Amino acid sequence: MLILRIMGHRWPKQIEAGEEVPGWAVRSGVVPLLGGTGKRTLGNRLRERLREEDGVLGAQHTEALLQELTGFNIDEWLRRRFFPRHISQFKSRPVVWHLVSTPPKGKNNGKKSRGGPQRRPAFECMVYYHACSTNALARVRSELLEPLIQLELGQLAPITLQLPEYQQPTSSQNGQAEPPVQLELSEVASAATQEQGPKTSLRDEEYLAAVLASERIRELRTFLDTLYAIEQLGFACEELSALLAQEPLDCWSGNGLLPPADRDALARAEEAWRVDINDGVRVNIAPLQLAGVLGSDVLKAQDARKAIADRARWRADERRWVREGKLPRCGWMNEQVPPSPQWNELELLRLAEQQKLEQKQLDFQTGQSENETRDSAEEGNSYERESSATHL
Repeated sequence: MLILRIMGHRWPKQIEAGEEVPGWAVRSGVVPLLGGTGKRTLGNRLRERLREEDGVLGAQHTEALLQELTGFNIDEWLRRRFFPRHISQFKSRPVVWHLVSTPPKGKNNGKKSRGGPQRRPAFECMVYYHACSTNALARVRSELLEPLIQLELGQLAPITLQLPEYQQPTSSQNGQAEPPVQLELSEVASAATQEQGPKTSLRDEEYLAAVLASERIRELRTFLDTLYAIEQLGFACEELSALLAQEPLDCWSGNGLLPPADRDALARAEEAWRVDINDGVRVNIAPLQLAGVLGSDVLKAQDARKAIADRARWRADERRWVREGKLPRCGWMNEQVPPSPQWNELELLRLAEQQKLEQKQLDFQTGQSENETRDSAEEGNSYERESSATHL
């Protein structure tokens, strides 16, 4: 519960009571799990709250107990155990999402090397679901990933300048410099076992550190590109393409005020991962799971794909209902958008239907009251007859 409070979550009763999000909660809804981003990690924030609420000794006792029961300290428990537990507790509708990068596969195709354990991800963070409606992934990229990449590049530069394999970094398609070292760990391990050692003036440890840093940078950039792709194409699917081919280009396929410029603009808008909280966790988390950026799967793979297709159909149906006058505007549109002309034209009909319904309810209540009165009178008469018979 404390973790959710730190992320800014409030339960329905707290919202109804008008309880504000505490000042120590994360306002952005985005918190790193690992250091190097320039932001406090969730583990550090959790320790601070434990010290604030239970005192220093109480906080130490809590972490020691967690270590004894699970074998993990707070940071490791948050990385390995929190999200699966949270998924189970919230019945596959988690409100805090664990985003994690994937270490790149080397020449061993990602298998664990004989020399040691598999490297842990270079980046992990938690994202609060209700913050996703305000460009959460863009904040992950700009506030956490990009500073971390710059930090890794800064640490790598002094080492790579001494490597004979080093080449000046080249610019990638997005204008950023590519990692200066592109050596595989298997190559380093092979060279280190040879008598002459790696062909470099650096110690083996520094050479290995350079390769590891290079791999982390590649991993971080791949993860950054994946998040950007989700933002642009998260809700793209075959069902959406088929529905958009038949969609009229009017204001209801636009923003409610203006129509899209063309079908390409309509497709870009509908394919983008723009979170509508009213669609629910199932729909909004599906693109992240299918892109492989979650720490644990939340949905079955088939249901994740179906959730995205369901969203495409829901939105197409809702636009059609607006055009037919069954709704004033699409639910995801601003309340300042004027109701559709068809909705206004049917206003008198809806008022008449509402009056009929209210009259039926009144007649039903009146009839029910009369029946109760009649039943009560009959019960009284029956009681009097029984009393008279007993007296006689």
